[in-house]
Amino acid sequence: MPRTPTTDDQKRLRGTLRPCRTRGESVAVGPISGPPAHMPDDAASIWRELVEAAPDGILAASDTFLVEVAASLIAKHRAGKLSAAELGQLRHALADLGLTPAGRLRLPATKPKTPNEFAEFLK
Repeated sequence: MPRTPTTDDQKRLRGTLRPCRTRGESVAVGPISGPPAHMPDDAASIWRELVEAAPDGILAASDTFLVEVAASLIAKHRAGKLSAAELGQLRHALADLGLTPAGRLRLPATKPKTPNEFAEFLK
């Protein structure tokens, strides 16, 4: 299998970023909203679970369809009606959303959001 592409943030953190090999950053369309109105109640509650469980700043409006697919497949799984092929699709969807350990490794590196307690002394 081919290697997973490395993001520009990961290269920058490693010190291997070269301007001639930048990939460009993906642009999110906007924040993800609530579940679509046509979703059944069980899938809509799973939608909210998925959005809450996703890493901060990862899901955007352009991920709506993938979250919808994942929520519908989880609802089907909880009802005991998920086939083996659908289980594979669910696993891939969750990985693409960063909801599996391997999927989180492929996400862009984020800087820690905790304030530096010594920053006031550096001023």
